[in-house]
Amino acid sequence: MITSFLLRCHDTIWSFLHVTILNIPPSRLPIFPSLAGSVWFLTLASLLLTWLARGMPQYPGQSNPHVAFISDIASFELKPLFLIGASMTAVGFWFTVAAVHVMRYEPGFALIRCPDHFSSRGSPQHAPSPDGDRLPASVTPYNGPIHDNNNDNPDETEDDDVKDDESPTTIATLKLISLVAIFSAGMASTALIFLAVMDTFRYHFAHAVLLRVCFGGLALQSFGTAIVYSNEVLGFVAFLTHGGVWQPRWGERRKVRVRVFASLSTALILVELFLGIAFISLTVPENVSDYRAAGILEWVIAFLGTVYLWLFVGFFDRDSFEGLVPSVLYAAASKGRRLPASPSTPPGDRRAPNDSDAEQAPLLSRRSTTSRCM
Repeated sequence: MITSFLLRCHDTIWSFLHVTILNIPPSRLPIFPSLAGSVWFLTLASLLLTWLARGMPQYPGQSNPHVAFISDIASFELKPLFLIGASMTAVGFWFTVAAVHVMRYEPGFALIRCPDHFSSRGSPQHAPSPDGDRLPASVTPYNGPIHDNNNDNPDETEDDDVKDDESPTTIATLKLISLVAIFSAGMASTALIFLAVMDTFRYHFAHAVLLRVCFGGLALQSFGTAIVYSNEVLGFVAFLTHGGVWQPRWGERRKVRVRVFASLSTALILVELFLGIAFISLTVPENVSDYRAAGILEWVIAFLGTVYLWLFVGFFDRDSFEGLVPSVLYAAASKGRRLPASPSTPPGDRRAPNDSDAEQAPLLSRRSTTSRCM
């Protein structure tokens, strides 16, 4: 009883995430981490420069006599800016994390390869839709590995032939971790917005609690994302340790760019972890002589957060649109139907699902046009 209820909740949440994220044109997904990181950087820079321009004053209730913490400055300087900046960063951060995890299980960004790419893989089959209708013969679900049409690298060609070793149990476990990471990101984002509203001077206790909730959510999200993309990280590490040769055992689930950015993101998480431990060790004893270093560390950690957001841009590989057309999900949604968000491929027929260009928002399209290979 409880298990079936949890499974229904799991499926419902993933359906909501698919509808939310796949409504966004794939080419515009990098806007979220870019905008969130830039807004957060400008917000922090404005607070820091304002504090420096005013002669580094000590604000009421400021516990650090040497370097003002972010919350100390935001309590008295540019509070509307901090509220707007924190809110935009929080929303952009949640959408970024959700998109990164949804796309982890959607080869080609829920797009399918051009019909001729899989022409030799089998004959067309009919796939029933949830509402009982049958999809066109040209639309057939494809669960095989995703290959690159324009692959001129022999090493990558050999990599393509390696079967993905992720079992259904592994994928189910990773999806559960992804849900935890997305929920943690939402928790951290909500706490960040409330942190901007409840400043440390007027709501000291609530601010301290929200700060811990925000840091806890960020930590869970970071580790969850690192675990989900650990295959890409390990593949890149194996590449470095084997003299620049890709190891076939890691497959070709993602392009090199995604592997590099996932590895950089994981490395930055470890750096932030060590800096966070150092920050806590300097502030918990409440030794005033250590507060100068603690204040500097807080600003360094905060600015590194912008780099962490910007690194997510590399998770959305623009090159993966090569040889792709909109999936049956988009074609069905444009006709008022809702289908599961799974990649589908028309193997033998050169006709593709009717829909708009993949550069546009297919789920929002009201007109039916012939899809073209990109």
